[in-house]
Amino acid sequence: MSLRNPVVWAEGTFVRPNHFQQQARYHDYVTRRRSDAINAYQYGLERIEINKENLLHGRISIVSASGIFPDRTVFDIPGEAPPPQALDISTMNVVNEVLYLALPLWANGVPEVLTDVSAEEATRQAVFAQETRDTTSADAEPGMIDVGQLRVRLMLERENRSSYACVPIARIQEKRSDGSIVLGPGFMPMAYDIDAIPQLRRALDDFTGLLNQRARQIAARLGALHQGGVADVADFMLLQTVNRLGPIFHHLSTINRVHPERLYETFAGAAGELATFTHEARLPEAWPAYMHEEPHICFDPLIASLRRSLGVMLEPNAIALPLQRHKFGILTAPLSDPSLINACVFVLAVRAAVPLDKLSKTFPSQVKISSIEKIRDLINLHLPGVVLQAMPTAPRQLPYHAGYTYFLLDHNSSGWDSLRNSSGFAFHIAGDFPELEMQFWAIRGRQD
Repeated sequence: MSLRNPVVWAEGTFVRPNHFQQQARYHDYVTRRRSDAINAYQYGLERIEINKENLLHGRISIVSASGIFPDRTVFDIPGEAPPPQALDISTMNVVNEVLYLALPLWANGVPEVLTDVSAEEATRQAVFAQETRDTTSADAEPGMIDVGQLRVRLMLERENRSSYACVPIARIQEKRSDGSIVLGPGFMPMAYDIDAIPQLRRALDDFTGLLNQRARQIAARLGALHQGGVADVADFMLLQTVNRLGPIFHHLSTINRVHPERLYETFAGAAGELATFTHEARLPEAWPAYMHEEPHICFDPLIASLRRSLGVMLEPNAIALPLQRHKFGILTAPLSDPSLINACVFVLAVRAAVPLDKLSKTFPSQVKISSIEKIRDLINLHLPGVVLQAMPTAPRQLPYHAGYTYFLLDHNSSGWDSLRNSSGFAFHIAGDFPELEMQFWAIRGRQD
């Protein structure tokens, strides 16, 4: 027998409380089905405040809380319902246990309202006498009517909660020897507003700032000298991605009532797009599906992935090393990061007013390459340095410019050892190459 059908109001009906109760059940049912059709996760906390002083004495009590129970019962503590009785666990052994805010479920044949305030039955509401006014008359005297207040309670994970609608609000990490209670700082309660989950609000604000910062840095790098041409397509695509994500994150960070499921969708989309640029496989990780009841399971790995992507996305594949000219045909390229010697391949791009085939054949024999500290010994003693190898095409990581010939520095040549722990590269050009122009690049990803 259904208890959710609407009442048939007909002339001559002898009205009883049952009629209004049945009609209220019908409207609750219709409202729930319609809201579920829009979003199936419209329940959980909106806000919560736990009494921190009582935790020091082994007691857990609620200062204020509001939200919606899984059975779609709305609650507001202490505005519309009294706070639940404090839970005393000073004599209990509680470790890593979830704490719930609970309300008895509606059941057919079970009284929903408690009329005897001293009774201990698990009923949903208690009768409360409230003074109200007739809002249609300015002269009417206030009158007392009976209203129902929710009878919420606090329950531990170990208790039987099968007949209760429950919202997890905290995790008891431990109870210390002095009786004080420590709540798990990383716990994420079930909520329909990220303001009730401080970790998600902080993550959203942090990522909003990081995306703005990264966009500015990438744009500045693209506008810097030696950055241009087709080699910058990946950087432009990355900037396009960051510029698209930044306003979306900023919008979510400035509005009220952001649902965790909406935030998960935004985070997952951003992490997936950034994986194209920052993950070796160019594919997103297999993150857990959204879990409304235990949001930390799905958000923790997703937030970690976003942090990694935003942390490494600024590392360029190709680094321009400016060449400084000195006397006697010597040029130097100081290294601010010595680790590049072992992590990169080095390419010298050369252009001169000579035929390209002649340049590629004669230039390697007319240049000596060594460390800044050893270059003069190399010249004076006529010792071999790092060998140059002509490349058939420009490396894909570098900007292509017509008229340039590209040479690879052979890290297996005998002169390479002099570069380890040095302050940088030095070049000596012995031959005559009119209108000589050179660019020096370090390309990440060397594999010995």
